[in-house]
Amino acid sequence: MNERLIYAPFTPEQVESLNEYQNSLAFHPFTCGGKECRNDLVATSDGWHCPDPACDYAQNWAHEWMGNNAWKEFDAFKLQKKFNKKRLFNLMAEAVDELPDLLKDKTAWKSLYIDYHPPIVKRLWAPWRDGRIFLHEIDPCLTEEALYHPHPWPSGIMIADGVYEMGVGYGPFAGDPPPMIGPMILGPWSTYVMDTPNEWHYVRPLTVVRSFMVTDKSFPGINAKEKKPSKPQRPLTDYEASTLFGFFDDSLFKHNDMLQQMKICAQLSKQ
Repeated sequence: MNERLIYAPFTPEQVESLNEYQNSLAFHPFTCGGKECRNDLVATSDGWHCPDPACDYAQNWAHEWMGNNAWKEFDAFKLQKKFNKKRLFNLMAEAVDELPDLLKDKTAWKSLYIDYHPPIVKRLWAPWRDGRIFLHEIDPCLTEEALYHPHPWPSGIMIADGVYEMGVGYGPFAGDPPPMIGPMILGPWSTYVMDTPNEWHYVRPLTVVRSFMVTDKSFPGINAKEKKPSKPQRPLTDYEASTLFGFFDDSLFKHNDMLQQMKICAQLSKQ
């Protein structure tokens, strides 16, 4: 391995590569050397900084291979990518398996009516393992209206009902929206994962869509507040919540099919 070092100021390309490295989960990230702090460092043009505003720790160097994307060619990264996808599909299978029991206690679920940007989403969610389970109902909108965004946590999504258009891209979580690939059309049983904070997507429902999503714990060093809505979001009305619960309660006759779909995805991800 090339052990040459690079020093701040870092170029924009180096900053992007360094922060992707920090969030790759394939290697131990650079962490804060402050006395009481071990946060994952964040790269900026003037060097590494601790994300804690109360901590002034800084570092001005990195390994050259970290800043030029060479780390993406290492076997550890390639194996981690495959492991991440396999793990998310396995998590989805386990969540689907537990969903009938989780739906028995409606008081354990919280709700949100997300209307700060199209498409409008009715959301039910419950804590689960290190992340959450989400049940969504998403209303149709125009392509140019649909929110193009990354996720601050690893996530797996399956469409339970309806059809949506989706475009995807790859770029820094906190950066400008990256170039887009697509669109593609996804229907019932379509399943995919987003396993890095640099994966972006938009969804534009062509019909009302109901989907199932599982998330894991947040990516290290990612500030989810950077993508938070600018206005408060209300909870669902009793009618909205009961209608969404009702769909997934009524759909449990499909439960074995849903579970089989997750197991197939997990098996394919091993190849």
